[in-house]
Amino acid sequence: MDSENIEDKIQAYKELYFVNNKKNKIFKSTQKLDCAKEISNHFPIEKLLQSSVYILPNSNCIYIDYPKVKHFLCPDIYDLACKYFYNLHQEVLKTHTHFKIRGDLKSITMTAVHRHTDIIKYACSTYLGSNELSRKIELIQIYNSPSIVRAILNMFSTIISQDTVKKVQILS
Repeated sequence: MDSENIEDKIQAYKELYFVNNKKNKIFKSTQKLDCAKEISNHFPIEKLLQSSVYILPNSNCIYIDYPKVKHFLCPDIYDLACKYFYNLHQEVLKTHTHFKIRGDLKSITMTAVHRHTDIIKYACSTYLGSNELSRKIELIQIYNSPSIVRAILNMFSTIISQDTVKKVQILS
C-alpha cells in the first residue's frame, strides 16, 4: 500500500463510515474517535504511521503530519504511536547528536487537543520536560499553526520546560 494511495483509501473509508453512521452535529468528538478507531483497525498501523510521521530524507528531522494523523489517532494506538516515534528519534540519534521535530498542525482544534490529551501529556513529559530527551531536541518547528497553538502550549506549560519552549518556532 503506497503512501499516496493510502490517503485516498482512508478518505474513502472515512466517507463510508459516515454513510453508515450519520455524522453528528453535536458530540462529534466521540464519533471522531470511533471513526479513527475503525480506520486504525482496518489499515495496518505501521503503514498509517509511516505515511504520516517520518524522518525527512537526509536530515535529523522527524516530520509529523497532523492532517493525516488525525484520521487514525485514537487511544487504542497511543502506545504504538509513542513507541514508533521513540524508534524514529533513536534512528536519528544513531547518526546525529540532536534531532528536530517539524509538525504540520493545519486543522488542529482545541476539541482535538482535549480528545488527545493523554498522548499529548505523554509526549510533553517524555520529550519536552527537563530530561535527557528534551536536551537532544535541537528545534521544534510548528507549521500551519492555528491561533490556538499558544493556548495549547500554555495548557501543557507545567510539563514543558522553559528550555524546550525556547526551541519552539511557530510558523504560519
